Amino acid sequence: MPPPLESVGEADSDRDFSSEESYYEVAPDAPPAYNPGDILNEADWQRRSISDLCVLIGTEYLDTNPSYQRAVVWAAERMSKLIQSVLANFYIPPVIFNVIKFTEDGQERYRRVCIDGKQRLTSIKRFVDGEIPVFDNRNQKWFFCDPNAGKTPKRILPDSIKARFLQTDILCVEYDSLGPEQEEDLFSRVQLGVPLTPAEKLRASTGEWQAFASDVENNYAKLMTSVDNKRARCFQLILQIFKQMTYYEEGKPATFNSGPGALKKFCENTSLLTSEFKAEVKRVFETYAEVYERYPGTFRNNNYRIATKYSPIEFVAVALLIYTHPERHHPKLLNGDIVELRSFVRESLRDLRSNSATWLVFMDWISNVEAYRGGVNTVPVGYTVANTVTSTATNRHAGRVSRRLTETAAEPVSAPVADMSNTIVVQPRNATNPTPTSARSLSGMSHIGNLGPGKASSPTGTKRLPPRSVGSQLSFPPSSSSADRRQGRTESDAIKPRKRTRGEDDGNGGRRIKEEKLKEPERIGPFTNI
Repeated sequence: MPPPLESVGEADSDRDFSSEESYYEVAPDAPPAYNPGDILNEADWQRRSISDLCVLIGTEYLDTNPSYQRAVVWAAERMSKLIQSVLANFYIPPVIFNVIKFTEDGQERYRRVCIDGKQRLTSIKRFVDGEIPVFDNRNQKWFFCDPNAGKTPKRILPDSIKARFLQTDILCVEYDSLGPEQEEDLFSRVQLGVPLTPAEKLRASTGEWQAFASDVENNYAKLMTSVDNKRARCFQLILQIFKQMTYYEEGKPATFNSGPGALKKFCENTSLLTSEFKAEVKRVFETYAEVYERYPGTFRNNNYRIATKYSPIEFVAVALLIYTHPERHHPKLLNGDIVELRSFVRESLRDLRSNSATWLVFMDWISNVEAYRGGVNTVPVGYTVANTVTSTATNRHAGRVSRRLTETAAEPVSAPVADMSNTIVVQPRNATNPTPTSARSLSGMSHIGNLGPGKASSPTGTKRLPPRSVGSQLSFPPSSSSADRRQGRTESDAIKPRKRTRGEDDGNGGRRIKEEKLKEPERIGPFTNI
């Protein structure tokens, strides 16, 4: 007779079972009752025609874009294949709705929230609207209708085929009045087609920060087109902007961890999401959107050698520039700042990866914006302003500038930037190298103070620079390029054509001069060792 089964007590309840067999040899004293957790109400299965669903799509009675839903990720080819499957009577997975009952004008109404099936419903609606075709067995395109009749003729499906398509039923799984958390839980469980990215999972979660970020993304949709916005990328960048703004106010080090895990942890602290913070966010994005609308070329490829697109880390950095320097809110001035910033980081780095090393270079320029671009109001005459990058814990941001004013006149007076003839020297990041990385004359920065193309000249009579255009958007001239400053060239040098001459025999015993443009050397900026 086999010995009785051993019961597991408190002392050995954590024993390591090496195999499934040894596990089942142990009988617990009191097995706990199975508890599945939250149980949904039983769903109602309905067959609804494509015609009925198309009438509801785009109205308040069918919401295909709840906050947790991702954007449309199906390509046109995949949408067309779905339509072909419907016409060929292939199986189509059901659509899942949360049906919410409400009263309107004394009548009972129903509002459906699409939990799963957005890509399928969007494909069907676009086909019915004539936006995408379906292909036949000869790979020829057929359209449901032609909304732009008269331009290029399109092959239209026969009425009998269109009627059969509209009468086709789609299986709908309808739950009754689920709560927001139940909707999100169900959404995350049924995503089997295209797996959610970490950013999409973050967007699908609930929270005050997530809701505020979604509002910003929707309110400034045009601005979001400046960067790649696939798979909830802009939503992730907006949260990163929020995070950097709070870090700046709290004096935390300048790090750039934009991973969804770090952002999710940031979203847990909602005490920072005050009405004052929301007002500042609105100011930043209103200014950002205005500059983007007036100067769209600034955010495109301006013949850059590296990182030709407007990168995600630039999207965040420009927002922080606007936030930390509210006095530079004028669109023309801010546009010039953005142009110079984009050029500076590309001359200083080999690429623009979204990491803390790259972020420090952005923060160095943003903290030194007046040294690179000039101040808005006044600078004391008779002083040389030396800017040294520091990274002490007492700074509000790593890379924040500590200014050292060295008196060079007995009685310095305050005067506009346009009247300055002194020099701002930007020290290199490496403190062991005493050689300045760049120098520029303040006399050419009159356009910074009055926002006009060179209305004032310096007392020393420095020649005024002609206006230049960067990306057909910069309408006032920077003093000199970042490359010029690092080579020690001033504005006066910058306007001279850099050419060399070579003597040639002119055929008559004399010499003629042939001018050749100097080949621009490849420069690596001072911050590549970060």
